[in-house]
Amino acid sequence: MLARYSTPSERPACPLRAPAFGVVDPDLVVKGISGLRIADASILPIVPSAHTQVPTYIVGERAADLVKATYGLNDVIVPCSFTDQSNGI
Repeated sequence: MLARYSTPSERPACPLRAPAFGVVDPDLVVKGISGLRIADASILPIVPSAHTQVPTYIVGERAADLVKATYGLNDVIVPCSFTDQSNGI
């Protein structure tokens, strides 16, 4: 049933696969501007016919990996902020 009522819109937003087209390169850096990356759903090559939350998370994770690799932070462990150290939880 889902396949029957959902279809891709097939409207490219900002495809990464065509180097001459789009605003960002495959490393999510804005073309013509150094040091600026775009990490949101606007860079997806097609608009998904389903919810955009998961593809946006994937783009964000990829952007985080690219930034860490650029600044040599691959081995840095960031403490989890979900635990409250004062209560021991």
